[in-house]
Amino acid sequence: MNLFPSSLTPIVLSLAVSAPLLLTACGEEAAAPVHAAEAPQAVYETRGQITQLPVAGDATTSLMVRHEEIPDFLHANGQDRGMSAMTMPFPPAPTLDLEGFAVGDKVLVTFAVNWDADNVWQATGLEKLPHDTPLVFSADHDHHHDHDHHAEHDH
Repeated sequence: MNLFPSSLTPIVLSLAVSAPLLLTACGEEAAAPVHAAEAPQAVYETRGQITQLPVAGDATTSLMVRHEEIPDFLHANGQDRGMSAMTMPFPPAPTLDLEGFAVGDKVLVTFAVNWDADNVWQATGLEKLPHDTPLVFSADHDHHHDHDHHAEHDH
């Protein structure tokens, strides 16, 4: 017994064959894993003062912030905690708008850390603080360049 008129049989067969493929393709797209290089392993906030802003087209410049100590910072080895106050680069995420910020501004920096990514940390948020906000830079280092977050012996 034929449930469909003969003129609809090719369409019904086509749907019967293609529907599972379409569902599989949709399922794969929806379930695509987030690559380790894209997903932050941690997000931190710290207060600091902008010491340099990136200049468009000049790769030698960056968003540099002299920041307070980050006591809960977890390093790549998963054991050492804490980051001293220091001046360091915070590469801005592509979506971070630096318009309206200036050297000397006191800010709250939000940054994401992914030890598997090319840019291990990236500023994802920047908020101006009142100019009279007191910042504490005890145990301050002059520059971040002599500080390697990739080494397990740090801190």
